[in-house]
Amino acid sequence: MAMGDKEVFVVDQGNHRIDVFGIDGTYRRQWGTCGHGEGQFDSPCDVVVREEEVLVSDCGNHRIQSFGLDGTYRRQWGIRGNGEGQFKNPSGLAVAGGLLFVCDEVNHRMQIFA
Repeated sequence: MAMGDKEVFVVDQGNHRIDVFGIDGTYRRQWGTCGHGEGQFDSPCDVVVREEEVLVSDCGNHRIQSFGLDGTYRRQWGIRGNGEGQFKNPSGLAVAGGLLFVCDEVNHRMQIFA
């Protein structure tokens, strides 16, 4: 779960999507389906909001996906592997000081991106 200025973004891992609620709990919207294409997820694990960007750890697809606040797909990075920028089940996300921290679970490491 991540909180924007006026909205709460929640990972719905079992339904392979992101749900968005108002801070009062009112349902607003959702995006994502099960799959491997752009904007699709395979067991998303975490979501974080930074400025006007929503970042999602797409655990089963071994990548990070970026969206606009409205759910518009922007970009993705990462593939399955153990090299720099590669992941094996990226799970937790955190933002601090303009950096994105990704818990690369199966590789037993944290990767940091500017």
